[in-house]
Amino acid sequence: MRRIRVFGVLACWLGGALAANAGEGSRVSMDTVEGLTAVKGYRAEQAQIALDTEDKKEGTGSVRLSFRASAAGYGIAQMETTVPSFDMTGRKFEVYVKPLDNRHGYWGVEFYDAAGSLVETHRVFALKKGQWNPFAFTQGQKLQYGWYKRGTGNPTQVTKIVFRAQTKKGGVEAAMLWDGFRSIEQPVAALPTAP
Repeated sequence: MRRIRVFGVLACWLGGALAANAGEGSRVSMDTVEGLTAVKGYRAEQAQIALDTEDKKEGTGSVRLSFRASAAGYGIAQMETTVPSFDMTGRKFEVYVKPLDNRHGYWGVEFYDAAGSLVETHRVFALKKGQWNPFAFTQGQKLQYGWYKRGTGNPTQVTKIVFRAQTKKGGVEAAMLWDGFRSIEQPVAALPTAP
């Protein structure tokens, strides 16, 4: 009986460890800016990221992305990071976004494969200013009030994640906080043990 219990506990621990490591690349720490790069996109004059340890949804910090759109029209900026290759097929993802102003047109998350090809993009258009908003989506599915685009990339070899935002119009500055990006994993079922 004792061997069965020990085996059951060991199997539960091992199963949990394997599940945790299976999607290692599908979690991005927002407790530091290390590994994240700010990138100016279309009509953005500047883009920068900074760590905010005072305003956070979880952990020890969040990442502030701020940028300025040129006067010519709306602007786009993003922060991106490379991750260990992972398979996003059928997974659900979640990130929290806190807009610091009302100048945004959308917020998005993009995935790229090892060859640099877009796997897919998810966007949301309405988030409440000044509060943490959950932005959750499932691979291969469009949000009810969002936008989805499938690229030509391989969803089983994701190696880059991009967090993107767009302003509503030109000549404005915009800022938001990002925190808690992860794949929403289902818990590993515990093995039954003998009484």
